[in-house]
Formats: sequence, structure tokens, C-alpha cells
Amino acid sequence: MSTPTVPLLEVEALRVDYGAVCALEGLSLQVHAGQVVALVGESGSGKSTAALSLPGLLPPTARVTGEARFRFSPSAPPCELISLPEAQRRALRGRHLGVVFQEPLSALNPVQRVGHQVAEVIRRHLHVTKHEALAQTQVLFERVGLPSPTEMLGRYPHELSGGQRQRVVIAQAIACNPALVVADEPTTALDPTVQRKVLELLVALQAEAGFGLLLVTHDLGIVAALAHQVVVLCRGQVVESGAPSQVFTQPSQPYTRQLVGLRRALEAADPRPTETRGPTAPLVSVRNLTVHYRRAGAARPALDDVSFELYPGETLGIVGESGSGKSTLASVLVGLQRPTRGTVAWAPAGPQPRARTVQLVFQDPFAALTPTYTLGQAFGEVLRVHGVRSRAERAERAAAAVRQVELPDDSLARYPHQFSGGQRQRLCIARALLLAPAVLVLDEALASLDASVQVSVLELLERIAGNRPIAYLFISHDLATVRRFCHRVGVLYQGKLVQLGTPTEVVGSAPAPYTQTLLAAEYRLATV
Repeated sequence: MSTPTVPLLEVEALRVDYGAVCALEGLSLQVHAGQVVALVGESGSGKSTAALSLPGLLPPTARVTGEARFRFSPSAPPCELISLPEAQRRALRGRHLGVVFQEPLSALNPVQRVGHQVAEVIRRHLHVTKHEALAQTQVLFERVGLPSPTEMLGRYPHELSGGQRQRVVIAQAIACNPALVVADEPTTALDPTVQRKVLELLVALQAEAGFGLLLVTHDLGIVAALAHQVVVLCRGQVVESGAPSQVFTQPSQPYTRQLVGLRRALEAADPRPTETRGPTAPLVSVRNLTVHYRRAGAARPALDDVSFELYPGETLGIVGESGSGKSTLASVLVGLQRPTRGTVAWAPAGPQPRARTVQLVFQDPFAALTPTYTLGQAFGEVLRVHGVRSRAERAERAAAAVRQVELPDDSLARYPHQFSGGQRQRLCIARALLLAPAVLVLDEALASLDASVQVSVLELLERIAGNRPIAYLFISHDLATVRRFCHRVGVLYQGKLVQLGTPTEVVGSAPAPYTQTLLAAEYRLATV
């Protein structure tokens, strides 16, 4: 009979309070060496709060109680993380406890080369020379699959793709061979192919080094494929835990059944029927659109001879991996960037400002809203800039926009931080609708939202389209969502539009080779 292994991490009755607000209550879990334990739940469920409380990365206003016993190795005596003095916890982070953050661009210093940033972690904890630390960093870059590791040492974060930046953050987290790695939504903003590569890398590194992995995610497909145990959180409390095969196939709690049901319904949804347009003229015609960026003295295409039309009342989905040109296309359409060549023709053509024809909804709703303005001030400023001089009319139109996204009028008196992620995205949609545009460009607008909030925002957009004439250009890396929501789908690859058609044609029985790659990269709950 084998001797049970000692867990690297034992959490009991963990609680986090912000003043009178309880963000997390009664969390208990264990993480063993070589094991993946996933925390799942909707936005505001407490999963990131739980994960970041362990390395001591919550804001000073958080009050953390309970027990979290951590061992540097299965044979080491435990230390109590919660009561550990900050100086000792700082020494622990990076050395024995690594952290992979959700947004690598924010996690990395923009004015320091990435090689220096990883080497600094090694120097601080392992007390080696600068030359030795850089040599170890180069080995790490090779280990995490970065191309041209020597060249990568000298690059700045903005010179790397999203997937490459996340690999740098992973290299930083494992630089000192930690016993435990906490990964907080590490692939939320990445497309399926890059997401799969990053997650497979993280799991492969774990198998090689034997560290425990505490993974925070709202993607149940990822949990089903990679986790040994899953803990489901709702409003700061554990509602269910166990092996994913058990929890996802036989959920015992209504909240878990709701989460699983929403994701399965989204994956299994029939393709949306194509709009019957008849003789309708397109709202926008894109012809031979090409955008070049210059790097190292050479012009490289971000978009290469792209052509398509968008019709009134249509939802056109655009999918593709990071660097395929999706966000560049959005920037050109809303007038934030000029093409190298090609045309974007709007109908009807006229002198009206571009902002009255097309508006953009960004991926990160919190970053898209001014934190020091109430929503009423922010909405009023948009209307004032575009010629609405009457204060009463601005207030009336702002209130109408908020009601259109099904939020109460008193939302206008509140600040962005007082809303959930899904509510903030609704407010970004409301702001975009203030000028009654004909086209709304949604650039990965659902990427950071959990499944239930994604569905509610999609249903909201459908209701808006049913009440007024509007077309959507829906940029996403989630093929299940695109299949459910879009009338037509375009696939971008290395700046070229390689496929355009109905969802059935594009992601159905005979997808193009690159589309097959995107489909194969998806983590699907349906496989459980």
C-alpha cells in the first residue's frame, strides 16, 4: 500500500474581507506536487481573490484570515502563509511560489528588457552574478519555447506578441524552480492556438519540474482537459469540488449545473441563419485593404489585400490568431489608423463624422472607462464633443443609452469600479450607442467575461439589433461564440482573409486548413 503524499498547500477556512464586504468565505483545498487544481466561477465569485491572497498580492485594504500551510517540498516543514511577515513573504514569492498573471503586458515593466526582468528574479533569489543570471534566463527562454532566445533577451515587452509575453511571464514564474505556481487567468486574452500552446507548455513544465499548479480560469473546457481537481466558487463560497469528470458530468448544485449547461449549450448551438438581404446595398465595402508596419527597416503586412462587405442588420464575425490583423482591421474601420493602400467606403457617403457611423467596443471594459469620471460625466463628455450643447438633452440621451443596455438610471451617478465586469462592458456598449452609429465594432469584447456573462451580453446585443438598425463586426477568438452569434464568418491568417462564408461553411463539415487548426486548438467541455 502506497503512503499518501503530503500536500504542498493546505488551505482551510480562508476568508477575505474588504471592510464590511466579504469577498471570500470558508475556502478549503489542497494542492499536491504535480497536481493541477482549478478555481472556477463567474466574475466576482472570489477565485482571483483566493489565488492572490496566497502570495500576498491583495491590496492593503484586504483582511485575510484562515490558514494556508505551504511546504517548499513534500519533505519540508510547513509555514503559515497568512500570518507570515511581509518581508518573509516577499522572499518566498519568486523563489518558492511563482505567479503567472492574467495580463502579461501589465505584469512586465515596459521600460526594461524582458531578459533583464527575468534575470533580476534569479539574481535576487539565487544570488548569482549578472552574467550567470542572463545565461540562466537564456536557457529559460529556450525552455518556454521562445524563438531566438538570445535575441529575445534584449527586447522590450511591446516588441513581443501576446503569447510571447505570456511565455516570458511563465519563465519568470518558474525561474527559481518553485514548489507551487499560481496562474490567474493566464490565457484569457489569447486566441485558441496560442492559448493551447501556452497551457500545454505550463503543464509540460509542471510535469518536468513537479511543482503544484493552482489555476484560476472561467473556461470549463480548459479545466476538463487539464485539471485533476476543480473547486467551484459562487459569491465567495465553495459550492462544489471534486474531479472535473464528476463535477461536470454529474453536478450536484444548481449553480454548477447552470455554468456547465451554459457552456454546453454554447458549444452545441446551431449556426445562426444567414440574413436574407435581397437587393440591399452594403453599409461598408472594404476593398484591397493593406496595412504595413515597419520593423527592423522592413515593411511587414498586418493586413494584406483584404476585401469584404458588411450589410445592414448583419453580424460579421472575424476570427484568427494573435497577429493575424484583427485589431488592425478594427482600427482602420473606426478611423484610428490609415491603410497603406486600399479603400473603406461607407454608405451613405457624406460629411458626417466617422464616429456617427461606426463605434468601437474594446476588450477591457475597465481600461476603456475613465476611472475618475462618473458614467454620467463620461457619457456627457462624448455628447458634448459631438455637438450636443443642451445639458438636459445630454442627460436624457445618456439615461436612454443606459436603459438600452438594461441597467438602471442611477448607474450614471456611479464610477466604473462600482460595477462588475459584465456591467462595465454593458456600459461601454451604451457609450458606443450614444451617437446612434450604423456599425458597432466589438474587438474581443467578451474575451475577459465568464460564460454566463458572455451569453447575457450576446443576448443583449441581439435585442438591441432587434429594436434598431445596426450591424456588428464581431472580432473574437472563441469559435463557439462566433458560430452562435454571427451570420457570416471571416478567417484572418497572417493578414490575409483566407475564408469567408456562413458559420456552417467556415466551421462546419469542410473548414479550410487553417480554420481546422483553430478548431483543433479549442478546449471543449463537450469532450467530457
